[in-house]
Amino acid sequence: SYSVTGVQTCALPIFHGVRIVLAGPPNSGKSALLNALAGSEKAIVSDTAGTTRDWVNAIIKIGPFRAEIVDTAGLDPQAIRQAPDAKAQQMTRDILQECDCIILLQEATQSAVPEFALPESIPVVRVVNKCDLVQPKPQPSHVYLSAKTGRGIDALLETIIRTLGAQDLRPGEP
Repeated sequence: SYSVTGVQTCALPIFHGVRIVLAGPPNSGKSALLNALAGSEKAIVSDTAGTTRDWVNAIIKIGPFRAEIVDTAGLDPQAIRQAPDAKAQQMTRDILQECDCIILLQEATQSAVPEFALPESIPVVRVVNKCDLVQPKPQPSHVYLSAKTGRGIDALLETIIRTLGAQDLRPGEP
């Protein structure tokens, strides 16, 4: 179930939708994942770290509800010291406080995602992206995908639905 101001309800995300934020280090594939989920090119995808400085969003349908997917600037502790990057970092941290779910990405070529201070009250789905490049050792708490090829996107959507407690929702049934 879904809790809003202490009231347990599953219907709220169906009516109002949910906000899901894509977060993670630079070049973890956040923009590519946004484009894959949206089914169109909403964000610029580049090998250059720091291409996304402002957030970009897309509205999609996930199971029974409307979802706003938000691509953010890559979380980078080093960027906090530089003016334009510091502003992008703060915007990312602010939007993380105002979402219903966080998708925390890491690259399959990296051993682990750096730990970031994420809001404790917001559920996190951990995703290993770019699995078309290498085959990482699986961990049961992670979703493995390739935003580039689309492999694993269905598993991600199912995990989001479970994480938000919506797996048993049937909007057409009372």
